[in-house]
Amino acid sequence: MGKLRPKRIVDGFSKAISGTTPDFTESRKEICGKCEFKKETSLGNKCGVCGCFINEKTRVMEEYCPKGKWKDIQTFSGKGVSLQNQSPGYCNLKYSESTNKMNLVYKEPIKMDKPIVLKLLLVNHLGDLVPAPKNDTLEITSIKPSCPCISVTETDKRVIHEGDTAHLYIGHNAAQRGKFNKKVRIQFKNHPTLSINVSGEVV
Repeated sequence: MGKLRPKRIVDGFSKAISGTTPDFTESRKEICGKCEFKKETSLGNKCGVCGCFINEKTRVMEEYCPKGKWKDIQTFSGKGVSLQNQSPGYCNLKYSESTNKMNLVYKEPIKMDKPIVLKLLLVNHLGDLVPAPKNDTLEITSIKPSCPCISVTETDKRVIHEGDTAHLYIGHNAAQRGKFNKKVRIQFKNHPTLSINVSGEVV
């Protein structure tokens, strides 16, 4: 079971009571409904891994699947950080356990001189690690693309407290035709560097 975050619990139950269903919720619930870790209780279905109620948890944007099954949000294994894909119409996001990298792939070719910027949400959940670190705040020191053809807009926050989030914008300048496979490295103070592979094609 991860760290209890009262604001998220309130958010999930409030949305469930009001009938608010974010775009990502149905996909998450469908995956949970077929999951071998689902537990049926008199109060509703729960996740057997994290202990959360599925109907409520799937409505909270910052929440993630502890087994990495949800498609809209992926987690860096053992790093206490997740990325949510907020541009699902333009790209797919998938974490690779073997390379320990996040793969961001454009769904369709990008038209020449018409760049598409992808929006991601970085989520700090260091409090879920066992043991949890004494310093559970993320402090970004630099964000470096491997090539000038990749644009990275500074996050709206450099310091991300436990349970908090920051937006990240990544794009390709679409100035040259052909396939591309580049990297973006996010470096932190007192935390391992995170790597994102960005791939696609310009036509």
